[in-house]
Amino acid sequence: MTKGQKSADVVRQNTYTMQVLYRLGYRWSPTSWDYLDRFFTAISGLGFFDK
Repeated sequence: MTKGQKSADVVRQNTYTMQVLYRLGYRWSPTSWDYLDRFFTAISGLGFFDK
């Protein structure tokens, strides 16, 4: 894909963004098992796991 050119992977980090959001007062609660159950039920209903 690079047609002979050198390429490098870009390291993905969200540390800076997370620090800014925390300083602005944003907080995320831990993901609960109930949420995961509802999420998998929802995507299963869309046929995500069908072959």
